Amino acid sequence: TPRPSWIVNDAPGSIDCKGDVGVTCVGVSQPVASQEEAEDEASDAAYEGIAFELAKDRSISGMLPSMLDTRAAAFAAVARDPQSAQAKRDVHDGRHAAARVLKRTAGPVGARYWESYDTPEGKRFVAFAQVGMPRVDAGKWLARAVVTDSALGATAIDFVPELGWRFPKLDHGAVITKLDHGPIQDLGLAEHYIVLAVDGHDIPDAATFAKVVAADYAMFSDRGGQLHLLVQTETGDPRDFSTTLAGRPIEVPAKHGSGAHSSEHSNGVNVWDNFGGNRRGTRDDPTQ
Repeated sequence: TPRPSWIVNDAPGSIDCKGDVGVTCVGVSQPVASQEEAEDEASDAAYEGIAFELAKDRSISGMLPSMLDTRAAAFAAVARDPQSAQAKRDVHDGRHAAARVLKRTAGPVGARYWESYDTPEGKRFVAFAQVGMPRVDAGKWLARAVVTDSALGATAIDFVPELGWRFPKLDHGAVITKLDHGPIQDLGLAEHYIVLAVDGHDIPDAATFAKVVAADYAMFSDRGGQLHLLVQTETGDPRDFSTTLAGRPIEVPAKHGSGAHSSEHSNGVNVWDNFGGNRRGTRDDPTQ
């Protein structure tokens, strides 16, 4: 079977993207022993190619200027040592993570093709996949991606697919793009941290983060309690940031007296005179 005309590059692991009428990318797998694995690699490459093209838009790159650094480093490592299994694995994992996120909003694979080869190590498969995003859809995607939501001094956007290169285990969260003075900054968070959960509530996006954290902070400020945020920082595993809020002080009603007064608090004033009392009861009277 002759190759389809949409395949113009057959370099293993490559991506070929065009932006004439939106974004269309063709991904090529590495030679692998499984046809299914080859097809998965090819589709991941194509989806990630679209994610990369979208991430280069200034509306996103301006908010997350270092987002593509990990991707660039991964490809540079492969270029330095094309036989490195670890370098290839890093590219594979990064592509898969980014593709996993973009697939939720992009269309299905438009076309597939695969070839098999007999090698000294056995049969190997190379697959090709084509994925397209029309210009209108790309514009809508970008418009949604840069929508911000704010709460307690923090401004956030939804998790961006290309962040998967740096955090391959993540596929959701609220990415903090700006911090003004407020409770979130006081907790110790910084720009580009990713909020994953608030008080045990999963945070799929920025809108949920703003709603939940504002409501919980207001509740604990009123009743008292501990506010917890599970956050992915720049490195390492997610961390817990928390603060204890005392709540509003409880006002205790003042106790009022019964009206009886003791001479111990009279400060020398004869209180009986004030109430028309009989003075004879206040001293000895020899006439009685």
